[in-house]
Amino acid sequence: VGSDVAGLRSVVRDDVSGYLIDGHEPAAYAERIGRLLDNPELAQQMGRRGRLLAQRFSWTRTADRLQGLFEGMVERAQVRVHATARHE
Repeated sequence: VGSDVAGLRSVVRDDVSGYLIDGHEPAAYAERIGRLLDNPELAQQMGRRGRLLAQRFSWTRTADRLQGLFEGMVERAQVRVHATARHE
């Protein structure tokens, strides 16, 4: 259960892997927390889904993505350097 803000929207899917609530409505927080406490199976299900979504943001995956981006940039830069050298 968290505030419906941009950062959390990329990690939490409302009613799927958690609940996103208007930050100015404490009663809505209490209601959703109560819903999860009353339904442990739902809480476990949302927890599993949340962990699957969170895996997309692991340090290893993030580092792999960044490495791929950097390698692509280096390759493109090398192609440009070689192309420029041939035309001189």
